[in-house]
Amino acid sequence: MTTDRRRTDLLDARRIRAQHSVVGVDGGGTKTEAVIMDSNMRVVGEGRSGPSNPLRVGVTSAAAAVREAIDNACASAKIRRSDLYAAEVGLAGARRAE
Repeated sequence: MTTDRRRTDLLDARRIRAQHSVVGVDGGGTKTEAVIMDSNMRVVGEGRSGPSNPLRVGVTSAAAAVREAIDNACASAKIRRSDLYAAEVGLAGARRAE
């Protein structure tokens, strides 16, 4: 098998795995953590970023921190954000009336 063929097979395997990957995000006042799991419930990537409590840092900065944590987790899992099947995001302070 040629190197190019092996590389293509590995990329195909990553795409198949990515089609069934989900991300969970835990965002708070000091940090944001994202974890990507595959269809077998195995952690395949993790990422961190700064705070994402919208009451503390504002909606724009909170959204940027969530995006950054997910992008870092995707890099760790060697997949693209657009490859994720579903996401669950929990943010401290997001349900308050303010």
